[in-house]
Amino acid sequence: MRLLIPLFVIVQSLLSIGIVFGFSFLMPELDKNTSIYLTTGAPTVILLSIGLVVLPQGVAELKTKGTFEYMLTWPLPRLAYLFVDAIVWLLITIPGIMLALFIASFRFDLSISLSWLSITILLFVGLTAIGIGYALSVLLPPAISQLLSQVLIIGILLFSPINFPVERLPQWLETLHSFLPIEYMANAVRGALSPETFVKNDGTWMVLTAWCLVGFLCSYLSISRRK
Repeated sequence: MRLLIPLFVIVQSLLSIGIVFGFSFLMPELDKNTSIYLTTGAPTVILLSIGLVVLPQGVAELKTKGTFEYMLTWPLPRLAYLFVDAIVWLLITIPGIMLALFIASFRFDLSISLSWLSITILLFVGLTAIGIGYALSVLLPPAISQLLSQVLIIGILLFSPINFPVERLPQWLETLHSFLPIEYMANAVRGALSPETFVKNDGTWMVLTAWCLVGFLCSYLSISRRK
């Protein structure tokens, strides 16, 4: 992955610029609340796009070439393989997130202060997305996981309450998001980066923890099966 990491960083940087500047053109009025949604939404989209889009595509390509199965023959614990791979994908998100927060602070004249708690929350949200993305990529055939990742990026950017309140969605889509992890991830990031505006909800952490554990458990069980 060392040859692709610079490309991933560039793509995430362009994505952060697009969200902060491009999405602001769609808003009729850039008040403080809207600015905070866009500022906190950019890191969320980056974390979700890496975990649910880029990672499944990368794993699908490795599975197609046979590289994924070859790496699983190494004398390493499967859990260690998942842990190390997750760290690499998390590190890829850092430049884009930092750039998004810097650009948003400059664009909207907001003061974003990062603490160890907020950084931990961002990492946990990213880890949850990676766990879900890994489960999809190892349980599904490569062609299906690549197609699903393309559908997910459309849903993340346009039909998920990340850069806008969930109340703007149709009732059926709002109900659907109450079962999916995306809204809870966005709420966690908003609460971490703007705690004075958004109230933290304990239910958010229960849902994210459940999705994270299920994702990594399914991934671990899938790659641990002997063929």
